[in-house]
Amino acid sequence: MTLTAQLALLLQELHNQCSDIRGTVIATSEGFILAAASLLDDESAAATAVHITQVIEQHLSLLQPSRCREVMVWTEEGLWYLMRLPDEHVLMTLAGPDTNAGLLRLVTRVVDESIATIMAQARAEVMRLGVRATAD
Repeated sequence: MTLTAQLALLLQELHNQCSDIRGTVIATSEGFILAAASLLDDESAAATAVHITQVIEQHLSLLQPSRCREVMVWTEEGLWYLMRLPDEHVLMTLAGPDTNAGLLRLVTRVVDESIATIMAQARAEVMRLGVRATAD
């Protein structure tokens, strides 16, 4: 199964576990879409996820240097949840305004663990292909 298919399946499972989720995007550290679903399925959502994380880190570093791990923002339109993933990727989810924040965080934490596994497999495959290309 391709990396894209694995991530799409993972996002579908996330949406199945929390029906209040309206959209999800996984962005690369450069702000490009790695995977996306529903309302956040565009490049601006991916870029926004990375930008918000960077700005929060930048401003908090004025007080104490640290990495942004998770952020929740409540708006009238919904609950936004951002989480830094392995390899500097960022996940951003939009859920309904009445969503239980604990539930959203709980189901999203599973994504963090699964993405780490999927990305490790992808890196191993790239390394294997690199070794094979060098040998040829």
